[in-house]
Amino acid sequence: MVVLHAETVELADRCYRDVLIRLAPDKLQIGDEELDPEGVPHMEAVSAEIVLPREAMGLGDVKFMAAIGAFLGWQAVLFSLMVSSIIGSIIGIALICIHKREWSSRLPYGPYIAVAATLWIFYGPRLVDLVFPR
Repeated sequence: MVVLHAETVELADRCYRDVLIRLAPDKLQIGDEELDPEGVPHMEAVSAEIVLPREAMGLGDVKFMAAIGAFLGWQAVLFSLMVSSIIGSIIGIALICIHKREWSSRLPYGPYIAVAATLWIFYGPRLVDLVFPR
């Protein structure tokens, strides 16, 4: 959910002044009024502050990559970044296709980083040579 304190809000058929706007994927709340976001063709808001939820990003994946770099080297970080993205994409698309997840659902990224780092430990240089022959 995105929350902002708007100085002015203009919709196609009405205007608001000095209101709180809460925008979620399934509802839009302007002040005390709740609207369907699909039914709002145009909205213009002037705001000086936007509040995003804290749980959006905890930077744990960044710290995990730093640990991989400290113990395995920068090559392992690049390999883990690329391979974990590929693995996560494949699994995410497969889960969406078999209707286990929705498009907007969250998928933990840390396990894919761990799998990619493990692949680097056991097969990394061989996989790089296989993909990019010299």
